[in-house]
Amino acid sequence: MEGKYVSYSSKRLPGWWGYSTVDDLHQFAQALLANQLLSEANTEKLFKVHDNLGAHGYGFGFEVDDTAETTIVGHSGRFDGISANLDIFTKNGYIVVLLSNQSAGIAPLRQVTRALIHRLGTPQ
Repeated sequence: MEGKYVSYSSKRLPGWWGYSTVDDLHQFAQALLANQLLSEANTEKLFKVHDNLGAHGYGFGFEVDDTAETTIVGHSGRFDGISANLDIFTKNGYIVVLLSNQSAGIAPLRQVTRALIHRLGTPQ
């Protein structure tokens, strides 16, 4: 389709793309942390890096970032005109959902929110 304009305005569901809200993603993360969607053993597998599979820095479908304070699992993505990020801080329970109507809008916010969570530490 070289030289042709392609419209992505259709609200299709997975298989092409989907849409969600901050509340949807927050509830999803809470359910994962509470082992309501998977057993505790399977959730741990989901959130563990599997280097032996060639997925450096990835669990099963999630980016995994181990820091001294916590493990951050989640995923980010972008497309023309949208970007999103879900960070689940597994050791201290924070969940950060970022949604933007800009293609590159999330990256700077992700850095800022991670720095803020680091400063907040574990809730008392």
